[in-house]
Amino acid sequence: MGGRALGRVTKRAEFQEFRRPDGKGRSGPIAASFVSQLDQDPPIRMAFAISKRCGGAVERNRLRRRLREAVSALSLPVGPGRYLIRVEPEATSLSYEEVIHSLGQAMNRASQTRKENHG
Repeated sequence: MGGRALGRVTKRAEFQEFRRPDGKGRSGPIAASFVSQLDQDPPIRMAFAISKRCGGAVERNRLRRRLREAVSALSLPVGPGRYLIRVEPEATSLSYEEVIHSLGQAMNRASQTRKENHG
């Protein structure tokens, strides 16, 4: 994916669509929910749910930055749309390479689930 522009999910209506996602995927302590939308710019938009169980504000923000950077470094193709990334506290102990791998697997599984179930 290298260098593809990422956007943020910011609108309430967009977040509400994650209640009934088109697909879900998990890999280790990282889970992804996916809502397809082909006509958006940028083509991939992200939201992160990182609970206080993952640590204080500094640790959560560090993890969010690592996740955002990992999305840019993914080599797996992921479908265009919106992704909600949820992490469990164990994600804070993953190496950067493990974060990239787990995040890529979770996002790929979420977008593949959509393709299998909806066409």
